[in-house]
Amino acid sequence: MTTNNYYKGYDISACQGSNFSWQAIVDAGQSFIIARNGVGSNQLDGCYARNVAGAKSVGLSIMCYNVIYPLSNDDPAKIAAYHYKASEGIPSAIDLEYPLPQDWKARGISAASITQWTLEYLQAYTALGGVKPLFYSYPSFFQALNLPQSFADTYGLWIASYTSAPVTAKPWTNDQWQVWQWQGGSAAKLSNGSPVDTDYCKDLSIFAVGSVQPVIAPTPPIPEISTPEPVVEQPIAIPEAPTPVVQDPNPITATATVSAPSNIITEVEGALQNNPGILTAVQNVVVKIIQKMFHIR
Repeated sequence: MTTNNYYKGYDISACQGSNFSWQAIVDAGQSFIIARNGVGSNQLDGCYARNVAGAKSVGLSIMCYNVIYPLSNDDPAKIAAYHYKASEGIPSAIDLEYPLPQDWKARGISAASITQWTLEYLQAYTALGGVKPLFYSYPSFFQALNLPQSFADTYGLWIASYTSAPVTAKPWTNDQWQVWQWQGGSAAKLSNGSPVDTDYCKDLSIFAVGSVQPVIAPTPPIPEISTPEPVVEQPIAIPEAPTPVVQDPNPITATATVSAPSNIITEVEGALQNNPGILTAVQNVVVKIIQKMFHIR
Protein backbone atom coordinates (compact mmCIF):
# COMPACT_ATOMS: atom_id res chain seq x y z
CA MET A 1 0.00 0.00 0.00
CA THR A 2 1.39 3.39 -0.94
CA THR A 3 1.52 5.95 1.85
CA ASN A 4 3.09 8.81 -0.10
CA ASN A 5 -0.06 10.89 0.11
CA TYR A 6 -0.40 10.55 3.89
CA TYR A 7 0.95 12.89 6.54
CA LYS A 8 3.35 11.37 9.05
CA GLY A 9 3.38 11.93 12.80
CA TYR A 10 4.14 10.55 16.26
CA ASP A 11 2.01 9.84 19.31
CA ILE A 12 3.94 10.57 22.45
CA SER A 13 3.63 10.59 26.23
CA ALA A 14 5.76 10.89 29.35
CA CYS A 15 7.21 7.51 28.34
CA GLN A 16 9.45 9.36 25.84
CA GLY A 17 10.66 11.83 28.47
CA SER A 18 11.14 15.49 27.67
CA ASN A 19 14.79 15.92 26.71
CA PHE A 20 14.43 15.54 22.96
CA SER A 21 14.58 17.97 20.05
CA TRP A 22 11.30 19.15 18.60
CA GLN A 23 13.05 20.52 15.57
CA ALA A 24 14.48 17.06 14.91
CA ILE A 25 10.92 15.73 14.70
CA VAL A 26 10.11 18.28 11.99
CA ASP A 27 13.37 17.52 10.19
CA ALA A 28 12.40 13.85 10.14
CA GLY A 29 9.38 14.78 8.03
CA GLN A 30 6.70 14.62 10.73
CA SER A 31 3.66 16.87 10.45
CA PHE A 32 1.69 16.18 13.62
CA ILE A 33 1.84 15.03 17.23
CA ILE A 34 -0.80 13.21 19.28
CA ALA A 35 0.10 13.74 22.94
CA ARG A 36 -1.27 11.75 25.86
CA ASN A 37 -3.33 13.84 28.28
CA GLY A 38 -5.61 11.92 30.67
CA VAL A 39 -4.95 8.46 32.09
CA GLY A 40 -7.92 6.77 33.71
CA SER A 41 -10.05 8.43 36.34
CA ASN A 42 -7.47 10.43 38.30
CA GLN A 43 -4.16 10.79 36.46
CA LEU A 44 -2.75 13.20 33.91
CA ASP A 45 0.34 12.81 31.76
CA GLY A 46 3.11 14.80 33.43
CA CYS A 47 4.61 15.87 30.09
CA TYR A 48 1.39 16.92 28.35
CA ALA A 49 1.67 20.69 28.74
CA ARG A 50 5.34 20.62 27.78
CA ASN A 51 4.66 18.47 24.73
CA VAL A 52 1.88 20.79 23.55
CA ALA A 53 4.12 23.83 23.93
CA GLY A 54 7.02 22.08 22.13
CA ALA A 55 4.85 21.00 19.20
CA LYS A 56 3.44 24.51 18.84
CA SER A 57 6.92 26.01 18.88
CA VAL A 58 7.85 24.21 15.65
CA GLY A 59 4.47 24.42 13.91
CA LEU A 60 3.34 20.82 14.31
CA SER A 61 -0.39 20.01 14.27
CA ILE A 62 -1.53 18.77 17.68
CA MET A 63 -4.14 16.38 19.06
CA CYS A 64 -4.38 14.84 22.50
CA TYR A 65 -5.53 11.39 23.57
CA ASN A 66 -7.15 10.26 26.80
CA VAL A 67 -6.77 6.70 28.06
CA ILE A 68 -10.09 5.51 29.48
CA TYR A 69 -10.82 2.55 31.76
CA PRO A 70 -14.58 1.88 31.51
CA LEU A 71 -15.05 0.40 34.97
CA SER A 72 -18.51 0.30 36.51
CA ASN A 73 -17.55 2.21 39.66
CA ASP A 74 -16.31 5.27 37.73
CA ASP A 75 -18.54 8.08 36.48
CA PRO A 76 -17.89 8.55 32.74
CA ALA A 77 -19.22 12.12 32.62
CA LYS A 78 -17.09 13.19 35.59
CA ILE A 79 -13.95 11.65 34.04
CA ALA A 80 -14.73 13.28 30.67
CA ALA A 81 -14.88 16.67 32.39
CA TYR A 82 -11.59 15.96 34.17
CA HIS A 83 -9.85 15.07 30.90
CA TYR A 84 -11.37 17.94 28.94
CA LYS A 85 -10.31 20.55 31.46
CA ALA A 86 -6.69 19.40 31.21
CA SER A 87 -6.71 19.19 27.41
CA GLU A 88 -6.63 22.97 26.86
CA GLY A 89 -9.44 22.56 24.29
CA ILE A 90 -7.23 20.69 21.82
CA PRO A 91 -8.99 18.12 19.56
CA SER A 92 -8.87 14.71 21.15
CA ALA A 93 -9.13 10.96 20.87
CA ILE A 94 -10.01 8.27 23.36
CA ASP A 95 -7.70 5.29 23.83
CA LEU A 96 -9.74 2.20 24.75
CA GLU A 97 -7.76 -1.02 25.11
CA TYR A 98 -8.05 -1.93 28.78
CA PRO A 99 -9.18 -4.04 30.61
CA LEU A 100 -8.35 -6.89 28.23
CA PRO A 101 -11.34 -8.97 27.09
CA GLN A 102 -10.19 -12.02 29.06
CA ASP A 103 -10.36 -9.93 32.26
CA TRP A 104 -13.83 -8.46 31.75
CA LYS A 105 -15.66 -11.07 33.81
CA ALA A 106 -13.30 -10.76 36.76
CA ARG A 107 -13.75 -6.99 36.66
CA GLY A 108 -17.53 -7.29 36.66
CA ILE A 109 -17.89 -5.68 33.22
CA SER A 110 -19.06 -6.83 29.80
CA ALA A 111 -19.07 -5.69 26.20
CA ALA A 112 -22.48 -4.10 26.79
CA SER A 113 -21.41 -2.21 29.91
CA ILE A 114 -18.19 -1.00 28.26
CA THR A 115 -20.15 0.21 25.25
CA GLN A 116 -22.60 2.15 27.39
CA TRP A 117 -19.89 3.64 29.61
CA THR A 118 -17.82 4.71 26.60
CA LEU A 119 -20.84 6.26 24.89
CA GLU A 120 -21.63 8.33 27.98
CA TYR A 121 -18.00 9.49 28.16
CA LEU A 122 -17.94 10.48 24.49
CA GLN A 123 -21.25 12.33 24.70
CA ALA A 124 -20.16 14.22 27.82
CA TYR A 125 -16.79 15.14 26.30
CA THR A 126 -18.41 16.32 23.07
CA ALA A 127 -20.92 18.44 25.00
CA LEU A 128 -18.08 20.25 26.77
CA GLY A 129 -16.15 21.30 23.70
CA GLY A 130 -18.42 20.65 20.74
CA VAL A 131 -15.80 18.36 19.18
CA LYS A 132 -16.31 14.62 18.69
CA PRO A 133 -13.20 12.66 19.76
CA LEU A 134 -11.58 10.02 17.58
CA PHE A 135 -11.85 6.43 18.78
CA TYR A 136 -8.55 4.52 19.17
CA SER A 137 -8.15 0.78 19.63
CA TYR A 138 -6.98 -2.30 17.75
CA PRO A 139 -8.96 -4.78 15.61
CA SER A 140 -9.24 -7.71 18.04
CA PHE A 141 -10.49 -5.43 20.83
CA PHE A 142 -13.12 -3.98 18.50
CA GLN A 143 -14.16 -7.51 17.55
CA ALA A 144 -14.62 -8.48 21.19
CA LEU A 145 -16.53 -5.27 21.89
CA ASN A 146 -18.82 -5.53 18.84
CA LEU A 147 -19.88 -1.89 18.84
CA PRO A 148 -23.12 -0.86 17.13
CA GLN A 149 -23.04 0.92 13.77
CA SER A 150 -23.92 4.22 15.44
CA PHE A 151 -20.32 4.54 16.70
CA ALA A 152 -18.90 4.49 13.17
CA ASP A 153 -21.62 6.89 12.05
CA THR A 154 -20.70 9.35 14.79
CA TYR A 155 -17.01 9.04 15.67
CA GLY A 156 -13.88 8.95 13.54
CA LEU A 157 -11.37 6.12 13.82
CA TRP A 158 -7.74 6.01 14.89
CA ILE A 159 -6.75 2.40 14.29
CA ALA A 160 -3.71 0.53 15.60
CA SER A 161 -2.86 -1.93 12.86
CA TYR A 162 0.76 -3.02 12.40
CA THR A 163 0.25 -4.33 8.90
CA SER A 164 1.11 -3.21 5.38
CA ALA A 165 -2.41 -1.77 5.05
CA PRO A 166 -4.74 -0.74 7.86
CA VAL A 167 -7.12 -3.42 9.08
CA THR A 168 -10.13 -2.23 11.00
CA ALA A 169 -13.11 -4.03 12.53
CA LYS A 170 -16.82 -3.52 12.67
CA PRO A 171 -18.53 -1.16 12.74
CA TRP A 172 -15.85 0.69 10.72
CA THR A 173 -14.71 -0.45 7.29
CA ASN A 174 -11.07 -0.70 6.21
CA ASP A 175 -11.12 2.63 4.37
CA GLN A 176 -13.01 4.41 7.14
CA TRP A 177 -10.08 5.57 9.25
CA GLN A 178 -8.60 9.00 9.86
CA VAL A 179 -5.39 8.14 11.69
CA TRP A 180 -3.47 4.87 11.33
CA GLN A 181 -0.89 3.87 13.93
CA TRP A 182 1.21 1.60 11.77
CA GLN A 183 4.16 0.89 14.08
CA GLY A 184 4.35 0.65 17.84
CA GLY A 185 7.79 2.01 18.66
CA SER A 186 9.87 -0.20 16.40
CA ALA A 187 10.23 2.11 13.40
CA ALA A 188 11.40 5.42 14.86
CA LYS A 189 13.23 6.98 17.77
CA LEU A 190 13.38 10.49 19.14
CA SER A 191 16.63 12.40 19.42
CA ASN A 192 17.04 11.15 23.02
CA GLY A 193 16.89 7.55 21.82
CA SER A 194 13.35 6.85 23.03
CA PRO A 195 11.26 4.67 20.69
CA VAL A 196 8.07 6.36 19.53
CA ASP A 197 4.84 5.19 17.89
CA THR A 198 4.43 6.23 14.27
CA ASP A 199 1.20 7.24 12.58
CA TYR A 200 -0.27 8.24 9.25
CA CYS A 201 -3.06 10.76 8.78
CA LYS A 202 -5.15 11.38 5.68
CA ASP A 203 -6.09 15.00 6.38
CA LEU A 204 -4.48 17.46 8.80
CA SER A 205 -7.70 19.45 9.04
CA ILE A 206 -8.87 17.05 11.76
CA PHE A 207 -6.32 18.71 14.07
CA ALA A 208 -8.17 22.02 13.83
CA VAL A 209 -10.47 22.77 16.73
CA GLY A 210 -14.04 21.71 15.96
CA SER A 211 -13.18 19.60 12.94
CA VAL A 212 -12.85 16.03 14.21
CA GLN A 213 -15.73 14.27 12.51
CA PRO A 214 -16.29 10.70 11.34
CA VAL A 215 -15.51 9.57 7.83
CA ILE A 216 -18.73 8.14 6.49
CA ALA A 217 -18.91 6.16 3.28
CA PRO A 218 -20.77 8.26 0.72
CA THR A 219 -24.34 7.31 0.01
CA PRO A 220 -25.26 7.32 -3.66
CA PRO A 221 -27.78 10.04 -4.39
CA ILE A 222 -31.37 9.00 -4.75
CA PRO A 223 -32.75 10.25 -8.03
CA GLU A 224 -35.66 12.55 -7.68
CA ILE A 225 -38.86 11.23 -9.13
CA SER A 226 -41.19 13.86 -10.45
CA THR A 227 -44.67 13.01 -9.32
CA PRO A 228 -47.35 14.82 -11.32
CA GLU A 229 -50.06 16.53 -9.43
CA PRO A 230 -53.17 14.34 -9.36
CA VAL A 231 -55.86 15.39 -11.75
CA VAL A 232 -59.15 15.68 -9.98
CA GLU A 233 -61.97 15.08 -12.36
CA GLN A 234 -64.67 17.70 -12.00
CA PRO A 235 -68.22 16.39 -12.06
CA ILE A 236 -70.05 17.10 -15.26
CA ALA A 237 -73.04 19.31 -14.69
CA ILE A 238 -76.07 17.72 -16.32
CA PRO A 239 -78.66 20.38 -17.18
CA GLU A 240 -82.13 19.69 -16.01
CA ALA A 241 -84.59 18.92 -18.75
CA PRO A 242 -86.88 21.87 -19.28
CA THR A 243 -90.43 21.41 -18.24
CA PRO A 244 -92.49 21.12 -21.40
CA VAL A 245 -94.95 23.90 -21.89
CA VAL A 246 -98.32 22.75 -23.14
CA GLN A 247 -99.97 25.37 -25.19
CA ASP A 248 -103.67 25.64 -24.49
CA PRO A 249 -105.44 26.16 -27.79
CA ASN A 250 -107.94 28.25 -25.95
CA PRO A 251 -106.01 30.18 -23.31
CA ILE A 252 -107.95 32.07 -20.70
CA THR A 253 -106.74 35.57 -20.11
CA ALA A 254 -106.78 37.24 -16.76
CA THR A 255 -109.55 39.56 -17.85
CA ALA A 256 -111.79 36.84 -19.29
CA THR A 257 -115.26 36.64 -17.78
CA VAL A 258 -116.78 33.20 -17.62
CA SER A 259 -120.54 32.98 -17.74
CA ALA A 260 -122.28 29.84 -16.70
CA PRO A 261 -124.68 28.47 -19.35
CA SER A 262 -128.40 28.93 -18.49
CA ASN A 263 -129.27 25.24 -18.77
CA ILE A 264 -126.77 24.43 -16.00
CA ILE A 265 -128.40 26.95 -13.72
CA THR A 266 -131.81 25.31 -14.38
CA GLU A 267 -130.32 21.93 -13.42
CA VAL A 268 -129.00 23.35 -10.19
CA GLU A 269 -132.37 24.79 -9.26
CA GLY A 270 -134.10 21.50 -10.04
CA ALA A 271 -131.65 19.54 -8.05
CA LEU A 272 -132.05 21.78 -5.03
CA GLN A 273 -135.84 21.30 -5.07
CA ASN A 274 -136.22 17.61 -5.85
CA ASN A 275 -133.05 15.86 -4.72
CA PRO A 276 -132.68 15.19 -1.01
CA GLY A 277 -129.02 14.42 -1.58
CA ILE A 278 -128.51 17.99 -2.40
CA LEU A 279 -124.81 18.05 -1.54
CA THR A 280 -123.98 15.31 -3.96
CA ALA A 281 -125.99 17.00 -6.64
CA VAL A 282 -124.21 20.29 -6.06
CA GLN A 283 -120.82 18.57 -6.33
CA ASN A 284 -121.81 16.96 -9.64
CA VAL A 285 -122.97 20.24 -11.01
CA VAL A 286 -119.76 22.01 -9.98
CA VAL A 287 -117.73 19.37 -11.78
CA LYS A 288 -119.72 19.89 -14.92
CA ILE A 289 -119.21 23.63 -14.68
CA ILE A 290 -115.46 23.20 -14.44
CA GLN A 291 -115.42 20.81 -17.39
CA LYS A 292 -117.33 23.26 -19.47
CA MET A 293 -115.09 26.17 -18.48
CA PHE A 294 -111.81 24.39 -19.37
CA HIS A 295 -113.10 22.36 -22.29
CA ILE A 296 -112.34 19.08 -20.62
CA ARG A 297 -113.86 16.04 -22.24
